[in-house]
Amino acid sequence: EENIQYQAYSTLGNQWLHHKGHNTNPVLFNPTLRSIAKSHNVDVAQVVINWATRHGVAVVPASTNATRQETNYNSFGFDLTDDEMRKIDALDGKVPVPDPNRVSLTFENKRDEKLHSYWVNESSGEEVHVGELEGGGTLSMGSYHGHKFLFKDMEG
Repeated sequence: EENIQYQAYSTLGNQWLHHKGHNTNPVLFNPTLRSIAKSHNVDVAQVVINWATRHGVAVVPASTNATRQETNYNSFGFDLTDDEMRKIDALDGKVPVPDPNRVSLTFENKRDEKLHSYWVNESSGEEVHVGELEGGGTLSMGSYHGHKFLFKDMEG
């Protein structure tokens, strides 16, 4: 009606890296977008460009890399299904806030025999089996600050 053309700003999410202090790009690493890209054998940037232009939004992806420019140009060699468009439309544009109490743990067994690893529920005292460590092996997992673990050999 007013002949106003919408133009996307930072369509590929680089503002999250450059201006908001994130370590990974929440657009390019979004599981929904990655799944859709994989199904078309394209990259996430191509999916985002394709999706935005199908909504009538002008997209001007900035890149000085010739390969990236060519890939962006080829963002129209596949068709997103109506279901894929709906899935992308449903994304809320908010970056998940990481839980500050979540930690990554790696336990190392310096013994020769296998150990069983248990998380100890402080409320009930229950020991929940969470994994095994082979002799000389490691066990990596996510957990939370304050969680306690117990290790037992095969004999308990």
